[in-house]
Amino acid sequence: MAMFGVTTSTPIPDEFITSHAAWEGYIAHIWQQLLGHYGVERKDTLIEIAPGCSSKVGLALQKIAFEGTLYLVDPLGSALEAVTEKYAKYLPKAVIYPIQTTLHKALPLLPKKPDFLLANHPLDDMLLAAITESVTPELFVCTSKAYTQSRLALEKEPTKFISFVISCWQRAVEELLPGMTIVCQYPSLILKQHNLHSLNIYAALIMEGLKKHCPSTLERPEVLQRLLNAHENFGDEHIGTEVLNAKNWMVLKR
Repeated sequence: MAMFGVTTSTPIPDEFITSHAAWEGYIAHIWQQLLGHYGVERKDTLIEIAPGCSSKVGLALQKIAFEGTLYLVDPLGSALEAVTEKYAKYLPKAVIYPIQTTLHKALPLLPKKPDFLLANHPLDDMLLAAITESVTPELFVCTSKAYTQSRLALEKEPTKFISFVISCWQRAVEELLPGMTIVCQYPSLILKQHNLHSLNIYAALIMEGLKKHCPSTLERPEVLQRLLNAHENFGDEHIGTEVLNAKNWMVLKR
């Protein structure tokens, strides 16, 4: 299988496996490069969808000393509170508006024509959240009753929920008219390890649907791949075939 990115003799750093912060830093570097290439400005208006507790986009914005306006949309209150606190430390001059709800419910609360609409690995979580009216931390714990019930509902009617998430993003792009939309969704190793790879498959189908149906100009895959190829893959199969693979990233231009 083809490996993307720069293959060097340097092995994958141990901290990528043992430290969540190190992995976040690696992904944040990719985001920093893409945002810089597509012209993010320090005082832009940005929207990030479903960050969870992850601060990958926030770390990327820290590198450019972002001091604009940032809307964070996530239905899970504890995650939103945690990530807002992190972003406030990383971006002390930015104005941050946390909005605790799902993407489709947030649309009336969000500004029109933001400079960027961003999301890092949101689609598997959005699938689970689409199944229930009550988004709780247990929904994202593989051993919980809430997770099991949601997975059963998803496996019963996957097309229904896949179509719903695609429609949410279509509406967001149509109604908000962002200057640029950037989304990534590479397969999760954690889901694979827990025998939950079907969520990766469904998320990939959503990404394919977004690229076909969102009403904006899709960046050419070869251009996006050229950008991603600037990053080291450390000879790691997951990074080289998935994380740095343009098929798992989407860039839309208004």
